[in-house]
Amino acid sequence: MSALVSVVIPVYNSEIYISDCIDSVLAQTYPHFEIIAIDDGSSDNSLDILKSYQKHQNFKLLQIENSGQSVARNLGIEHAKGKYLIFVDSDDCWKDNTLAVTVSLAENKQLDMVLFDGETFIDDKINDEQTRESLSAYLAKGFKPDTYVRNAPEVVFSGGDFLAHQMDNSKFIASPVLYLFKLEKFKNISFVPDIIHEDNAFTMELLVDNGRVMATPTTLYRRRLRKNSIMSSPKTMKNVYGHLGVLKRMAEVFSESNDAKIKTTINRVMRMTLANCARCLQQIDDDLG
Repeated sequence: MSALVSVVIPVYNSEIYISDCIDSVLAQTYPHFEIIAIDDGSSDNSLDILKSYQKHQNFKLLQIENSGQSVARNLGIEHAKGKYLIFVDSDDCWKDNTLAVTVSLAENKQLDMVLFDGETFIDDKINDEQTRESLSAYLAKGFKPDTYVRNAPEVVFSGGDFLAHQMDNSKFIASPVLYLFKLEKFKNISFVPDIIHEDNAFTMELLVDNGRVMATPTTLYRRRLRKNSIMSSPKTMKNVYGHLGVLKRMAEVFSESNDAKIKTTINRVMRMTLANCARCLQQIDDDLG
């Protein structure tokens, strides 16, 4: 029997995009998956759109009061029944072979985690020319063509060695929508609630748990750049609090480890996170004039 994949989609006020997202999952060439959509207290029409997909037997809808993306993702993990789990953001979408490529690698190589590449595109639903020009300028300035490209060798690593390799090459890509992982192996790892940038701690923790991991150079994810997203919005103290929350969790993982090599790698990621926090503070200072 083919391995079941749990696809977890946290949703908050995504009425414009959510159908594109879910349709891209339903169009997968690999058919053995369940979709777990968590409506995080949306105030727009997202919930009604999600309810329209309940006609699909493999679609499960959960509803919570607005609690943030971390809480929604953690709930999705709790309800997942698959051998593997993969996240999708509700304003993004997949290539139609995303599951086929990742599951095939995971099964054939006996992997605990399969990482893949992504590409960024400007929201095609924007009608305001000024906004499109602003996002185009941001994409040109803030993103390199290989922003979501790992350039890792196609070999099996331990998670800790892979993280060290990516740090060596300034390619630690924390986004949890850019990998598939074995649920049983990492069932005790969860997202830090009530902060942003929580991806950094979660992904680091998965890797330092030292499963068998491999990256494919295949581009399987399409990340939408839109107005008022966390990526394109000015930095605020919310970003600072997020980085500090991530540092706290990383420090806990550091303290729990008895592996000097792993602790050295965690320390490097923490220093990178601290530098990101400092850049946020600098941008806030620059914006204040």
